[in-house]
Amino acid sequence: MTTIKLSIILPVYNKQNSIAHVLSTIKKVIGNDLHTINYEIICVDDCSTDESLQILNTISDPFIKIIGHQKNQGQLKAIETGLKFSKSETIAIYSCDMQNSFHTIPLLYNAIQDGYDLAVGYRAVRSDSGFVVLLSRMFFKILSLFEKKMPEGGFDYGLFNESIKKKLLQKDFSNIFLQLEALRVSKQTFYLPTERIIDKFDKSSWTMLRRVFYAFKTLKYLYKNK
Repeated sequence: MTTIKLSIILPVYNKQNSIAHVLSTIKKVIGNDLHTINYEIICVDDCSTDESLQILNTISDPFIKIIGHQKNQGQLKAIETGLKFSKSETIAIYSCDMQNSFHTIPLLYNAIQDGYDLAVGYRAVRSDSGFVVLLSRMFFKILSLFEKKMPEGGFDYGLFNESIKKKLLQKDFSNIFLQLEALRVSKQTFYLPTERIIDKFDKSSWTMLRRVFYAFKTLKYLYKNK
């Protein structure tokens, strides 16, 4: 039986224009830089209202696994589903969009192989601007007061080993701040400065009201779990 070296989990919600670009980019990066065919890409559609699931279901690729939620449960529950389904000892979590470079995968993967249990790409540079960016910076600045290992600018993606995976799956994914919990259970974290790019393919489902609600919910969670 072939051992899978890397599981990449992609939570999907209304990403019909991004899917093809994301999957082709990931496959090229893995083929050109990691030089392996022992991997899986797990796409978890969280009951999209556009054509995302239909597009995913047309894919015939042994490296790509498709899971569809029967009802919308949120991004974290989609990640939890992917974690439970994954078969590798090294797991990557990325968004199904082009805002974060997938060329970071080999660098973060190599960090895990070198002994780090968590490797993250944090937002050192952003190509976007405005009030949303300011709000995001303030949010992660506050988070750093609760968790010193939180990098400035925060992070959306990363890789970790099986030990982190097992510890995360003991948490309640309906009430968790994933980045914070991953940092807290990590014994040795690798940080890679990266650039966050404006998404040209699909509009974000994160409205300003949703961002503010999420920020207050997270701060409440932090206060209870400090």
